[in-house]
Amino acid sequence: GRIITPLMTSALSGMAESLQQQQGQVQSVLSEATMYIQKDVAVTQALGQVQVSTSPMSQSSSTTSINGQSQSRIELAVAVQGSIGGNGVAQISATDQGIQQIVVQTSMGRSINVSLLQQQQSTSRFSGSNNNLDDNVVEAEIIEKNTNNPNKDSKR
Repeated sequence: GRIITPLMTSALSGMAESLQQQQGQVQSVLSEATMYIQKDVAVTQALGQVQVSTSPMSQSSSTTSINGQSQSRIELAVAVQGSIGGNGVAQISATDQGIQQIVVQTSMGRSINVSLLQQQQSTSRFSGSNNNLDDNVVEAEIIEKNTNNPNKDSKR
């Protein structure tokens, strides 16, 4: 009993800390997703001004580790209520890099992909940081072929 008790206490403490951290991540993702949903033109046209539930109807999270690189993923489903009578469910997918997708399923059967282009910088990166801020750069070399003399190519 003396050996097992400290091990169980340590394990339970670690699990409680992990659950608390996960709850913080969920709230961060939910807060950012709410902003995207409320600013989306298609959602506003379909439902009016939208209220998003602050507690998920369902949630799941996972962490995968491949070759020492771990990635966390959170999936949430939250109720949305529109001011013009419609309602629905928002399905939210997020990773370490921020929200990846939000789809609102309306009670009228419409599926709306919420635009994630409204904000340039994600606020809910829930672990790590993005040190490479310019990851859309493509390096290119232009080679111009001189058609007068096919043996000579010039590089710019």
